[in-house]
Amino acid sequence: MTEKHVLREAVRDVITNTVYKRQKHPFLSPPATLNPTEKLSALVNDTLRGPALASTPFFDQKKGITLLARQPACYG
Repeated sequence: MTEKHVLREAVRDVITNTVYKRQKHPFLSPPATLNPTEKLSALVNDTLRGPALASTPFFDQKKGITLLARQPACYG
């Protein structure tokens, strides 16, 4: 059984045999948000704590900040 058979067939003529035949594998995002000295960490913090999310009725900013604070040695 091949994952995403229709997609693979649709792009068969523009991808390599290696890509065509390989098994599905997860995409792992970089752990940059876990390092408080990284720019992405600052962006996440500023976004979750900022006024734009505070004024979004369907987003619970307090819960988001609580989850952020639970991240290991990063955001407390």
